[in-house]
Amino acid sequence: MATRTAGGICYTLTRKAVKNLNLRVHPDGSAAVSAPKRVPAVAVDAFVLRHAGLIAGARERLDARPGWRTVPEQ
Repeated sequence: MATRTAGGICYTLTRKAVKNLNLRVHPDGSAAVSAPKRVPAVAVDAFVLRHAGLIAGARERLDARPGWRTVPEQ
């Protein structure tokens, strides 16, 4: 597990025996990606950048919930 940053989006990268890249935004607002071992880190970064709007939208929805706290954008 490694913490990476792509385009100002901080995320946790986990290498697993999976076939696809998987993106999750946790209730605390943190982003996590699981990726196959064969996918280069730069490809994972590009994936995160392509989904920046989805991550931002999920964080906004979490911010709108009373009592929920999110990770600040970096």
